[in-house]
Amino acid sequence: MSRRREGPRLITRARKGCSPAYYARWTVKGEDGGTRYVHLSLGSDADEADAEWEKIRNGGPPERKPKPEPAPEPRVLSVASFYRVWLRAYVRQRRTARQHQQARQRFRKYVLRSLGTKPLAALKSLDIFGWDGDMKAAGIGLALRHRIKEDLRCMLGQAVKAGAIDRSPWEKGSAGHMHRIPKQAPDRLSDLELAAVLQAAPEGPWRSLLGLMAHTGLRWGEALAIEWKDVHARPLPYLMIDKSINGPTKSGKERKVWLSPEAQQVLAALKRGPGRIFTFRTEDPSWITRYVKRHCWVKGFTRTRCAIPSRAVGSRRARASAGYRRCSVTLRSR
Repeated sequence: MSRRREGPRLITRARKGCSPAYYARWTVKGEDGGTRYVHLSLGSDADEADAEWEKIRNGGPPERKPKPEPAPEPRVLSVASFYRVWLRAYVRQRRTARQHQQARQRFRKYVLRSLGTKPLAALKSLDIFGWDGDMKAAGIGLALRHRIKEDLRCMLGQAVKAGAIDRSPWEKGSAGHMHRIPKQAPDRLSDLELAAVLQAAPEGPWRSLLGLMAHTGLRWGEALAIEWKDVHARPLPYLMIDKSINGPTKSGKERKVWLSPEAQQVLAALKRGPGRIFTFRTEDPSWITRYVKRHCWVKGFTRTRCAIPSRAVGSRRARASAGYRRCSVTLRSR
């Protein structure tokens, strides 16, 4: 270390084989009472260092400007990040509590494990095809894959509306990502199977509920939500279905369901009163399904099969009374 000029405040540092560097040095007092040196670089040119030193010689040490903080890196919006926004802002407002729960379970189990960490803007059509192929190879059923891809398509559409991405990677058409569910004949319960199911069900309201669903084609939530005021006797006995247990019906419309003689017998055996016809301690439909499977020999029992009318399923009158244009829709709508 050597001095450039008289006085201890202008110093120069020179390394072997390098040009000298000039600094101005001050002694300052810290908040703890101690002293320390403050250095200000004046460059490596002697004339420029002299000029700078003359400017600051009589003005004291200049205020040290804080180093500018580095600009934060732009946040990459992943599929998992926008999934939370979609679930909170769209699904919670447009769907029932049960549908909200099902969409969350499907996404966490089947979508986020494969596509969750991928940036949303970098999601390509081939990624969706590959993910669908992995689900198919894992043995996931056709109907469940259809529901999962419906949720993903909805989320990508909302991402475009929100401005998160410019264009959805979802491909439409026959060669697109969404497959068609093949039409199939309704897998209804035979008269013998229906009798075995009703015999295995607990006596009382549970057995009556399953019987009413079997003879009218009502959905589970619709059958739980009907009240005695919804039962009409004129001009013909019918039920006015305008709500479900968790809100509106699936279509959002009301319809009339004509009561067959068997359905009239089920309602006639119940005690009339105010409010709902069926009230249970638990309204979880999985309980009665598990109970019947344990106590009945009928294999593959589901609430869907019980809700399909056990007689004249293919007739136009049965479809109209249940509120469906095609019986294949009945299988896929529950």
